[in-house]
Amino acid sequence: DGVLEALRTLGGHGTRRVILLTDGGADSASHASLASAVMSLRSSGAQLTAVQLGHDTPSNAALRQLTDVSGGRPVLAADATELATAFANAAHTFAAELDITATLPADAAGHDVLLSVTLGAGTGAVASRLVTVPEAPAAVAPKAIERAAGQHEAWFGSRASLPWAGGAIFVGLLVLLLTALNVGGSRADAGRRTRRLLARYTLRGRGAKPAPAQVGALGDSAVARSALDLAGRVTQRRNLEQRLGLKLERAALALQPNEWVLLQFLLTLVLVSVLFVLFSNLLLALVAGAMLGLLGPKTFLTQKISRRQRSFLDALPDSLQLMAGGLSSGYSLAQALDTVVREGAEPIAGELGRALSEARIGVPIEQALEAIADRLDCEDFRWVVMAIRVQREVGGNLAGVLSTVAATMRDRARIRRQVRTLSAEGRLSAWILIGLPILLGLYELTFRGEYFAPMYTTPVGVIMLVVTAISMTLGAVWMNKLVKVEV
Repeated sequence: DGVLEALRTLGGHGTRRVILLTDGGADSASHASLASAVMSLRSSGAQLTAVQLGHDTPSNAALRQLTDVSGGRPVLAADATELATAFANAAHTFAAELDITATLPADAAGHDVLLSVTLGAGTGAVASRLVTVPEAPAAVAPKAIERAAGQHEAWFGSRASLPWAGGAIFVGLLVLLLTALNVGGSRADAGRRTRRLLARYTLRGRGAKPAPAQVGALGDSAVARSALDLAGRVTQRRNLEQRLGLKLERAALALQPNEWVLLQFLLTLVLVSVLFVLFSNLLLALVAGAMLGLLGPKTFLTQKISRRQRSFLDALPDSLQLMAGGLSSGYSLAQALDTVVREGAEPIAGELGRALSEARIGVPIEQALEAIADRLDCEDFRWVVMAIRVQREVGGNLAGVLSTVAATMRDRARIRRQVRTLSAEGRLSAWILIGLPILLGLYELTFRGEYFAPMYTTPVGVIMLVVTAISMTLGAVWMNKLVKVEV
């Protein structure tokens, strides 16, 4: 019954885990059958880990059937105090995956209300806090706008003002979009805001200051919820949810796949509208807006992933050396990893902290580290996991192995930087050859609009622009292959 209730509570989207705490004895109170629980667990795709408290060996056959569905096994826990500490640490680590919002009645403005967070299974309040709801902002009376005479009104009403108006609209909407994605904000400030928000929902955050409730990137209105629901159905129908969710996790973007798809669609719609205002050509606006709206966010996401992977690789040799020093000093592997978590930099500290939290609730440490390599698609870190697996199975000096792997990674990084230096001329030539036609076209469009107008007002000009875009794309891909050398 507990497994079925957990699956109903988790729903059918995203990464879901069930932690089953049991004493290992026979189930004598459930109304549901074991077969139905196994079938529901298999169809949902959720991962189940069973923690058996108080027994030396696993003995419950039903428990083994449930854990075998997701390839797991019962984990033995002899000390209830250590188990409670592990759950507390896991709750503190995984709290960043929660998004809790509260809709307050209109008459609560200006009053103190008791805000409580409860579980859906009816186990009572998890956290409660007395908060003061701010007053609703008063309506501001519009001010009279005085217009200048004659020539200013004529210019704003003329066709010459359309490019400037369209450009201003585009810049404003782009700034709003980047703000929603939290691109321009400080990472440190964003991390502090997130920790303050989630502190009161964790076991360590009872003394934290109250923080305002956060909503999604598109708000919490009925229109936003309907749009996100529609985008979610699109991602499920096209099997994009898992792949896109993995990319967003690799880029460390606090967005769900349906939110990303909806933002991409809105960006495409804005670009098509702005281009149509600027050029008064629907076909050109549709083609160019669709290309920019689809390729722009994809390029942004790819760059975010690449920067995060490079940051992880740059910090990996020093982290391995720190782990090797800790192991040489007598630390266990978990203690050495905890040293890197406390003293290392992001993103490696956060990823190893997540692996340690998973290990504390029963996941094998090698499996948790392998999940980091899969999330970041890091082949170098797979070497580290392989070295740890070999040392666990056949023994050996793990500190020496990690020191050797760290030295090898430093040599590869040096060679990679040398290759990047030697290929700098080719990359600069590629940027110039790609950017020069685009900048020249923008110059002609801005300062000699009547001369460039046939390129987007006549069928021949539109065809020439499309052929040019295709040729430049092929050339960019070809030059990228020429200057990219794998090390």
